[in-house]
Amino acid sequence: MLASRLPLIVPIILAALATVSGVARVQGQSPGNATAAKASRAGSREQIRGTVQDGRVTVSLGGKVVLEYVAPAGGPKCYVKTLCSPKGINVLRDSPPDHVHHHGLMFAVGVDDVDYWAEGPGCGTQNAQGTIQLETRQENGHAIARVVHPIIWRDAQGNPQLAEERELLLVRRDQPEFPTLLVWHTRLHVAGTGIGRTLWGRHYFGLGCRFVELMDKGGRFWNSAGGDSVATTNDKRAEWCAYSAEAAGQPVTVAMFDHPRNVRHPAVWFTMDQPFAYLSATLNLANEKYYLKAGETLDLRYLVAVWDGTPSVTEISRVAGRFGQSTGQAESVDDKRE
Repeated sequence: MLASRLPLIVPIILAALATVSGVARVQGQSPGNATAAKASRAGSREQIRGTVQDGRVTVSLGGKVVLEYVAPAGGPKCYVKTLCSPKGINVLRDSPPDHVHHHGLMFAVGVDDVDYWAEGPGCGTQNAQGTIQLETRQENGHAIARVVHPIIWRDAQGNPQLAEERELLLVRRDQPEFPTLLVWHTRLHVAGTGIGRTLWGRHYFGLGCRFVELMDKGGRFWNSAGGDSVATTNDKRAEWCAYSAEAAGQPVTVAMFDHPRNVRHPAVWFTMDQPFAYLSATLNLANEKYYLKAGETLDLRYLVAVWDGTPSVTEISRVAGRFGQSTGQAESVDDKRE
């Protein structure tokens, strides 16, 4: 089973997360008609619930949606549609009229001569392959959801180019001062050939985040290298990059972190605030293509953190440090202990 083969993707909050004992498990065929919802009640103030139905994963906490992950039948992309701050403010926008191919939080690059970022004639699609698995758990003040999803990247003619093992880990703590955490783990393999694939991109290809419309104006980008504007963060290398803006009448901050084990670390970031705000963690494929050999794995891990308000550089750096030290063992990225 895919879930048993994949390595744990993060700084795991509890070692017991690696087992199925005490875990509320939900499985649904993607696409499919299976629906399930279970909740575990140990050690948290609010119940976490998860459903998988028709290629859509919904995770709620205390009856409020925290995460939506969407895998439409036939593509064109599998992506995070909704991601909320601890106070319940969603920061993602899906398929806006100006760029209908922007889907919340998404990962896409070019493969050989095929564009997987854009949509339409000649473009590739990310197709759900088999079962989406969802596990939820609550323990010691943490609400945890884990999504495991196999994906096939197909060209316009339906030929497989890449096989992806995607795993997402959502972590929320009871305390509102701690951010919502989402680890995105992608493992790419060559499919359909024994001679490898060339990955390419434009400056924004990678793990991209389109923000809700309210966050398009008056925001600020800043990064681990001291940048505090688009001019000083765009096309620059950094361990992390953050964007702060107002949404629903109050400030929120979204920070993205590049794991030190990723190839070409630290990431080259794409930032823009006109005419809308966008943030991408990239492999710098616009300037240097990447050749993925048959039989090899491109293993990428990123962390997305969503705060209510504006955290300090020290606080974001602490999260970066925890994430960077993680090796898939029982560690925490949101532990404030020095």
